[in-house]
Amino acid sequence: MLAKYRLSAEIANRTLQKVIGACKPGTRLLDLCELGDNSINEECGKVHNKGKAKVETKDKGVAFPTCISVNHVAGHYSCTVDDEAVLAAGDLAKIDMAVHIDGWVAAVAHTVLVSEEPEVAFEGPQANLMMACAVASEGALAAIKPGVKNTDVTEIFSKAAAAFGVNVVEGVLSHQTKRFVIDGNKAIISKVVPGEQAVDEEEFEVNDVYILDVIMSTGEGKPTERDEKKQMIFKRAVDQTYNLKMKVSREIFSKITTDHPTLPFTLRQYEDSRARLGMKECMEHDLFHTYPVLEEKDGDLVAQMKFTLMITEEGTQRITGGFLPNCPELKCEDEDLGPIYQAALDKAAKKKAKKNKKK
Repeated sequence: MLAKYRLSAEIANRTLQKVIGACKPGTRLLDLCELGDNSINEECGKVHNKGKAKVETKDKGVAFPTCISVNHVAGHYSCTVDDEAVLAAGDLAKIDMAVHIDGWVAAVAHTVLVSEEPEVAFEGPQANLMMACAVASEGALAAIKPGVKNTDVTEIFSKAAAAFGVNVVEGVLSHQTKRFVIDGNKAIISKVVPGEQAVDEEEFEVNDVYILDVIMSTGEGKPTERDEKKQMIFKRAVDQTYNLKMKVSREIFSKITTDHPTLPFTLRQYEDSRARLGMKECMEHDLFHTYPVLEEKDGDLVAQMKFTLMITEEGTQRITGGFLPNCPELKCEDEDLGPIYQAALDKAAKKKAKKNKKK
């Protein structure tokens, strides 16, 4: 199990770096989404192709379609086949994806500043957002261990946001993941909204694997779905059944559930008029869960970091992500989170120096 999680993580990390490198002004979002998905499937296609350990094609590959959500878009933007939107210099682009080998899922997301130059420093509101995400991520990673409660992590998110004058985005859940399950029942809520959004209090346990999702906004942190037509990511609602009446609906339902019995998929794979027509009846009877494209107000900015962690007997280990932003003008002044983040910076600097020395 752990070996397959780690293999999924290695592919996710490599693919993320490949997509980050392609985020240049003028690049189509569609090309980036396809680069991510195609790279994952290509790498996964080489895994366990021989012998007793063989993993069937449908049991490895994309576990969550590559999304490129720009500026005020908070997430889930995976393009339609005719989408001509392109990146512009200065855009804040969130790259989100997940990989699975034999159902063991590793997810990762990171936010980049679009530029022709590498290693551009974040400034102003963008820097505040990136630091809030990074500090929250490092604080959560340091805190999560057996016996700690999920509510403690929610408080860390809140403290990190307050330290940099931004808002935690509401409605974001970080789920425990299990085999072929990307969003298990145990979860961490990013922000509690009394009377509206909360989760049951849980304690972390040895062998738990979580996908930690940190999303911050310069706006109110209350993104909404503006255009249902942008929605491209869905997941089979395994507890729902219905005898579909239309032949086209039965055909598309059969095809999708064969390809993606439990994990999310992009409708772009099936993007034609028949697929849309068939999905309409499926959606009317709640046969699929939706991942709507959520947006803050125009002019607001949203940043995201996501990583997968394992709680083992040896401690808590991050297996995806962990990229610290280039924000030289900012420092975390929070008395609890500041030292944790400084330790992460020192560790990254030492690792970089060691790498440069080897060269």
